[in-house]
Amino acid sequence: MGYCLRNKNSAAKPIAFVCLCCYKSVSRSKKSEQILLQRLKTQAKGKKNQTALTELSFIKIPIENRDHLFYKIKWMLYFDNSKVSDTALRKSLNELSNSMFLLFIQAAKIDFTKIVRSLQCPIYFFAGRNDFITNHDLTYSF
Repeated sequence: MGYCLRNKNSAAKPIAFVCLCCYKSVSRSKKSEQILLQRLKTQAKGKKNQTALTELSFIKIPIENRDHLFYKIKWMLYFDNSKVSDTALRKSLNELSNSMFLLFIQAAKIDFTKIVRSLQCPIYFFAGRNDFITNHDLTYSF
């Protein structure tokens, strides 16, 4: 959630920054989420996983509630061969405070490429080419 504040502050007070280092910064969250969801649906279709296709069809982008977030994370972990039970994942998401969840929802609606057009300092992005949550191509284009 720090990237929300950091990028908004960067746009408002660019003179205050010597440089900006971004770790896994989502510059176009909605588009990144859409790409991830399409990737998950393609994987589910390829594996003929009807349960995944059904659950992924419930997800709205941007994420609107904990169920959408649950299904996205569940199938992302599944197709990444990570073993996390539905019960453990639901418990973890339920422990996420309402204020943090609402901040996540609000942050996901922001397109930083429209807010931060340019900065007068060096910008360093640390984003993995195979990071499917923070889409590498979108970060690179920013």
